[in-house]
Amino acid sequence: MVTRTIIIAGVLAFIGIHCAYAGEPLDVNAGVDVRIVSSNSDDSSLRGGYGSTRFDNDHEGLRAGSAYVSARYRLDDTLTLNGDALGYGDGHGSAVDVTQLYLNWRPFPAGGIRFSSKVGLFYPEFSMENRGHAWTPVYTITPSAINSWYGEELHALGAEANIKWLGASVGYQGDVAFLAGVYGWNDPLGVAVAFHGWNFHDRQTGLFNYLLSSASPGKHIHEMREIDGRPGFYAGLQWHHGDRLDVRLYRYDNRADPAAFHGGYAWLTRFNTLDVRWEVNEQWTAIAQWLRGETFVRPQPAGSAWNMDAWFVLLSRQMNSWRLSLRRDEFSNDQFRSASAPHAYDDKGSAWTFAVIKDFNSQWQAAAEWLRVDSTFPPRSYDADPRQIDQQWQLLLRYKWHH
Repeated sequence: MVTRTIIIAGVLAFIGIHCAYAGEPLDVNAGVDVRIVSSNSDDSSLRGGYGSTRFDNDHEGLRAGSAYVSARYRLDDTLTLNGDALGYGDGHGSAVDVTQLYLNWRPFPAGGIRFSSKVGLFYPEFSMENRGHAWTPVYTITPSAINSWYGEELHALGAEANIKWLGASVGYQGDVAFLAGVYGWNDPLGVAVAFHGWNFHDRQTGLFNYLLSSASPGKHIHEMREIDGRPGFYAGLQWHHGDRLDVRLYRYDNRADPAAFHGGYAWLTRFNTLDVRWEVNEQWTAIAQWLRGETFVRPQPAGSAWNMDAWFVLLSRQMNSWRLSLRRDEFSNDQFRSASAPHAYDDKGSAWTFAVIKDFNSQWQAAAEWLRVDSTFPPRSYDADPRQIDQQWQLLLRYKWHH
């Protein structure tokens, strides 16, 4: 813990010193919010329970939401150092954590081709919702089930290369890119969504933080772990048509050995995802994301396996300083293999989210959100009905700062 604290303090000191003295090469964005919360959920999965929302009925009222610092330091015309640090008032884990810290190299285009690369800790560009500073959602307070899972479990600690064809070189207002990444230290990926089901929250698990296990109360799950020594990969295609259409297709495979054990089992998790964002006009935005995959743990015949499916559709309207967004989620897990009880950890459900965001100026923002999750998850039968309808209301006030 001391080592982690020193590293976090060093990152924050780096940001603070350069805020004061660096000037032009440094770009820093920060934000902090407080919320009034109402929730009927029992025992949030973020606290080791089976509730599907971030807050539960024991954590209502005035709550600390989140605080972030996102910094970009330009080392030269083609090389930048990027870092994000976040903190939450949830009462477990590190008070402040690092979620991204990487070098980004973007040399100048040559002959209609642009190459770029990343090295370090970062989120692959899978999300159409979390486009804000420090990988925060911009249309709602709470991201979709897919992007909540990404924030909870998925990181890349490795390298990514991106080769982009610039259509402007032949008069086409768009571009096509191929990208691929190689990474490690994400072998537990899959454990959370399998053992507590899909959930909805805006809490990111960073380099030093941990999850509380729903299947084993009191157990800490550290997502940033390398168990089997095998690197994973992802690859994808991106197509931008002008400023209006963004389409992305990816394959992700952590290549973990489900028989490997070192303080915990590795989870072999792989999935395909298709993401589309359509800026219909200056007011309307439509987003759809679809994910299908599978996760495996422990060797056969004692192992378990799940099929994972999720999708959402979001419609958002910008009206001057107001933004209104409506989202529909569908999700399921099918535990098709288990030595003891197949389908004991099946998960199936849907959700509606409605959010209103008001920007008063460049610094102050308010938001209101209603989230309703209707899901059936058999492990709840130990002390509750397997089917629950969780409803969460949030009123948020955020202060933002830019240097």
